[in-house]
Amino acid sequence: MRRWWPLGALVGALALALGWWSARSELVRESSAADGGQPRAGACDCGAAGAAAAPAAPPPAAAGARPLQAARFAVCPREESAATLTSLALLEGRPALWALHCGRSLHLIAIEELSGGLVPLRVAIVESSSPNPAEAVAASEPAAADVDGDGRADLIAPVLLIDRLEAPRGGALFLLRQRAAGGFEPPRRVLGAAPGALAAAALDTQPGADLVLLQREDASTRRPDAIWLLSGGPAPVRFAQRPAGVGVGSLATLDLDLDRRDDIAVTVPGEGRVRLWLSARGPLAEVEPLELALASARQTLVADVDGDGQRDLVIAAEGVAVLFARQAFVPEPRAIAGSEGLRALHVLDVDADGKPDLIGHAHPELFALLRREAGGFERRLVAGLRGEPAVLSARVVQLDRDPRPDLLIVALSARGDDVELAFVANFELGSIVQLADDSRSLPQTALLERFTAQ
Repeated sequence: MRRWWPLGALVGALALALGWWSARSELVRESSAADGGQPRAGACDCGAAGAAAAPAAPPPAAAGARPLQAARFAVCPREESAATLTSLALLEGRPALWALHCGRSLHLIAIEELSGGLVPLRVAIVESSSPNPAEAVAASEPAAADVDGDGRADLIAPVLLIDRLEAPRGGALFLLRQRAAGGFEPPRRVLGAAPGALAAAALDTQPGADLVLLQREDASTRRPDAIWLLSGGPAPVRFAQRPAGVGVGSLATLDLDLDRRDDIAVTVPGEGRVRLWLSARGPLAEVEPLELALASARQTLVADVDGDGQRDLVIAAEGVAVLFARQAFVPEPRAIAGSEGLRALHVLDVDADGKPDLIGHAHPELFALLRREAGGFERRLVAGLRGEPAVLSARVVQLDRDPRPDLLIVALSARGDDVELAFVANFELGSIVQLADDSRSLPQTALLERFTAQ
């Protein structure tokens, strides 16, 4: 079975090639001050489910403790659609890059540790535009996968055009191949589409990651969205499309039936349905989907929830439910008690017990569903988010080797005209996090790469 996320080299020996060494001392002093002057350990990418066990996390912060300050960095102008933040594994042996997509611009950001402090650095920008002034570019999540089969992860950038009523009006899918010497080749248009979501998949045994694309249609006309299947290789080609439902909410790919081929899952909130295309039942280009009734299902997350080494399908609806991957797959979602109201689900071992936990946003708080030995979950406050500017989303991450979690926040500027990335390092569960009063421009590398997708 091919690797899920084959990784290669991104910006080639980032620490050797980038030209910001002369300015790093000042940046580190500013970052350390924002972090409370705490020394930092070396960086690692520890955000995956099933991370190695670490020392026990400290107890929750005492009531009335001074709020932690989250340093703010202005990234891009605010657009018509809400910005998205995506973790991309593009560089083998290095922490993930963070892709902040604002609409017309996609920003790749590395959060590097320099002289004991964390510093965010803009590595690359991909800009796009609409030829029609009545249309805008909607923010959508990119993906990273070795599409051409050369052993290096590539950046796949969807461009979705919407009108003033947010109806899809076209767009395209672009591929930025990673060069062996580092950096990207210019964007190459793979195909015209209205991509609402995108996921890499292993659909066959041929070299190159395959792609599954959600083709958006205008929900107001009751036209169903479609699932497009694209074969990997030097020149990806669409080989099948399947109707998915009107107003699909999310898309995920994973091997639920453990037959070494990926399956496809979508949520259709308006229908209260989850649809599954299972490869064990036949070719995905032909098999009929399995339909599950799940009211208000809106988000899917792929994660090893039970710690058996297999990725499961987590579904956010009125509460959180899980479809567990099994050889004898049972299509019965198992509800998690105490998960009501959680959105923007993600995974991290926040209590450092060696077991991945589910984390969700219930504004203005973040909660974790801590996995326990008996197989159940315990709801626990992770952090309370306070103050202006408005928080759009928050994600608990691991940016260094310290066992305490870190926090990435996407927020609006005080005037509401810019999208900002904020972070706080090494916080304790139950802490109150306050966005800093002032923001500064996101620093960028001297060898910043700029691309235009058109």
